[in-house]
Amino acid sequence: MLYKITSAFRSFIRGQQFAGLLLIACTVFSLVLANQSGSYIHFWDSHIANFDGHDINIHWLVNELLMTFFFLLVGIEIKREFTNGELNTKKKAALPIAGAIGGMLVPAMIYYIFTKGTNYTKGWAIPTATDIAFALTALKLAGNKIPFYIKIILTSLAVADDLGAILLISVFYSSQLDFIYLGALALYLFFVHYKLKNLKIPTYIFSVSLFMIWLLLFKSGIHPSIAGVLLAFALPSNKSAFAARVEHLLNKPVNYFIMPLFAFANTAILISPESYSGGFTEIISSPLSMGIIVGLLLGKPLGIISFIFISEKLKLIEMPDKSTFAGIATVGIFAGIGFTMSIFVSVIAFENDGITKNLAIFSVVIASVICGMLGVLFVKITPARKLSK
Repeated sequence: MLYKITSAFRSFIRGQQFAGLLLIACTVFSLVLANQSGSYIHFWDSHIANFDGHDINIHWLVNELLMTFFFLLVGIEIKREFTNGELNTKKKAALPIAGAIGGMLVPAMIYYIFTKGTNYTKGWAIPTATDIAFALTALKLAGNKIPFYIKIILTSLAVADDLGAILLISVFYSSQLDFIYLGALALYLFFVHYKLKNLKIPTYIFSVSLFMIWLLLFKSGIHPSIAGVLLAFALPSNKSAFAARVEHLLNKPVNYFIMPLFAFANTAILISPESYSGGFTEIISSPLSMGIIVGLLLGKPLGIISFIFISEKLKLIEMPDKSTFAGIATVGIFAGIGFTMSIFVSVIAFENDGITKNLAIFSVVIASVICGMLGVLFVKITPARKLSK
C-alpha cells in the first residue's frame, strides 16, 4: 500500500520532533527543581480562587483549562487525518487502528494483572497511551536510516491512540455524571455542527463555543479539557479551511508554551527514597510501578505487533509497501513512550492521592525514557535492509 505523503503531514512530524525535545528538557529541569526545592512543588498548588466548589490553583489551570487547547489541536489533527489525511480510507485507517487497539488492550491487561487486589487498579488506562511528540523525537534520534513508512504508521497509530485515550478519559475517569448537562451538551454540539455548516465562523463565536462546551462538560462531571476535541469533531467537514487556520494558530502556543508548562506542572514530584516508605525498592517494584513500566515497555509493542500481524493474516488490513517485521517492531517499541497522555491519566486517576500520583508519574517517565532508549538501540543494531524491503 502506497502512502501519499502530504506537506501538512511532513510539517506536523517536524514540529512534533522539536516539541518533544523541549518536553524532555522541561521534564528533566522540573524533576531537578522539585527535588531541590519544596517551594517549587508548592508553587503549582498556589490558591488563586474558588469556582463552583473547586479550589482553583495553578496546577488546576494548566490541566483543566490550558490543556483544552492541547485537546483542540489534537482533535483537529485527528479529524484531518480521518477525513483528508493518512487515515482517510478504510485500508489506510485499519492498520493503525488495529495497532492502537492492541496497544491499549494488552498494556491495560498487564497493568491489571500486577495491580489486581490493590487500590491501584483504577489506573489501568495509564499505560495505554502513546506520546506523539516524544515518540517522534526519539525516532529522530535513532538516525536517518528509518524508512518513512515507520514514521507514518507511528504517527497515525498515535493519533488513533489519542482518540482511544480521550474516550477512556470521558467514559471511565469522570465523576458522577449529570445527565441534564450531558443532554444540554449534546444539543449544543448539534447546534454547532448544523448551524455553522453554511456560516462563516468568526473567532469570537468559535471561542464562545469552546467555552460553552468546556462549561457544560465541567458541570456534567466529565473532564472539561476534552472540550477541544468535541468542538473539533463538531465542526462541519466543509470548515476544514477554518480548522486549518485554527491549527496553525494553536501549533506554536500549544507545543512551545502549554505542553512545556504541562510538563513543569505535572513532573514537579519528589523522587528521593525518603519520599516513599520503602525507598527506591518501592519506587521500582511496587505493583503500580511494575504495572505501568511493564505495560508500556512490554505490553505496548506486544499488543501492537500481535494485533497488526493477526489483522494482516485475516486480511483485515493491508501492510505498507516495503514494510518488514523489524519495521513494525520499531513502531511498537517507540509507541511505548506514553508521557503526556499517560501522565494526564495518572493525574486524573489518583488526583486525591498525592504519593500514588507522584509514583505513577515517575513510573511513566522511567518507562518512556527506557522505551526511547531501547527504540534507538534497536534501530542502531538492526541493519537497514531489515527495516525496509
